[in-house]
Amino acid sequence: MPVATFNQTNFTTQDPTTYRGDNDGNWAVAANIVDAFAPHAATATNMTVVVDGGIISQAGSVPTPVAQQISAVLAAPVNNPRNDIVYVDGITGAMGVATGTEAAAPADPGIPAGKVAIARLTMTVGMASITNGIITDLRGPALSQSSIGTASASDTGLVNALSVAPTPIPATLTPGMSIWVTGIKATSTGAATMTITTGGGNVTIPIELPGAVALSGGELVVGYSALLRVNEAGTAATLRFSTGIQLGPKGGLNASSVATVTATGGIAASVAGGTVIGGTSAATTQTLPLASAVAKGLRIEFLNLNSGAMTVAANGTDTISANNGAVPSLVLAQGDNLLVESNGSNGWYAVRGTVVSALGSGQTWQDMKASRSLSTTYYNTTGRSIEFAVTNNSPSYISGAVAMSVNGLQILVSGASSGAPGSAYGAASVTVPAGASYSAAAPASYTNYFSWYELR
Repeated sequence: MPVATFNQTNFTTQDPTTYRGDNDGNWAVAANIVDAFAPHAATATNMTVVVDGGIISQAGSVPTPVAQQISAVLAAPVNNPRNDIVYVDGITGAMGVATGTEAAAPADPGIPAGKVAIARLTMTVGMASITNGIITDLRGPALSQSSIGTASASDTGLVNALSVAPTPIPATLTPGMSIWVTGIKATSTGAATMTITTGGGNVTIPIELPGAVALSGGELVVGYSALLRVNEAGTAATLRFSTGIQLGPKGGLNASSVATVTATGGIAASVAGGTVIGGTSAATTQTLPLASAVAKGLRIEFLNLNSGAMTVAANGTDTISANNGAVPSLVLAQGDNLLVESNGSNGWYAVRGTVVSALGSGQTWQDMKASRSLSTTYYNTTGRSIEFAVTNNSPSYISGAVAMSVNGLQILVSGASSGAPGSAYGAASVTVPAGASYSAAAPASYTNYFSWYELR
């Protein structure tokens, strides 16, 4: 929502216009905090409760907005009063209601781990609607994932089996909790687990990379530290950071897997984090998994080591964003490489690679006249910027010009000059960004005497 500057109001000294303006501005400042996850009755009261929208904040990431929510229809008590507790998830902000037990003096029910209580409903026998009068606001400070906390612990386990007793000891394994593990006892060699001491006993869960990918070896390094975060379901610990992560022979992170492809096919989502190598002299197309099936931020590297062109194509309506343009595919010649990163939704980013390098890198000038015509629009679908040049070689003097356009905008006009028959009367060259349209126009007399070259 729009912001304003907070100005302390004072009705004894301010004129009415200034006072009202400052009052409105101050509420604009406070609204996000005051109204965050505010519980109240429905406008047309019934047996539901409404929780206003709010923002879940976490250090190091953009806050997550949560829209207003309405509970399911709640049942009235039958024999005795009952306390129900409305809560929201500390990670997602999703609301829920914990139903209490009917009693003459009802007690509050417990709520699931990782949830934050925001309201008490004092339910009475035979009630027909929930009104604001029976809702008690239990909200404390604004919800923040960081309030779940980060515990620290030293590893006392074995290879591929961390064992930690966090400080402080958590009462239960709480979704969203982070554990900073120091002094790792052994370098991981494959899939690994972590056993966590809690107030309710030891809990063992698998350790995963983002995207629920199992460790493959080298991610946890003896003597170093790692930050792990329990996932929302409380079923695994995601490795967020490792101080001693091992480097490959060229200084890059070890890939989670390496696969050589020799035929056209689809890349499985499980390959995310790995490397795909082109290993055939035949042209192939490798279709990326849907970005929505791969966690945001996970990457796949492609390396073409053979003579067959390897096309890396987006899946369905997904696109690949490269050099300020969105394209359906990129082509890797022998020796080319490409690193793409999922946006977790509808596409991939071409992060780096020879096919998204500076103009001229890995490109050659090609004679395109056989497939080009003047005054015709073409599109740069290579995923990279290209250069195109057009010249005129009319056999007689003509007063004219070569006009170059990109995305419908005339960029350059090169005037004709006189000279002996066969000399170049017009020439021009411009750069075309990825995804842009381009064309060249010249007087009708040039039609049979032009040349067209592209750096691509």
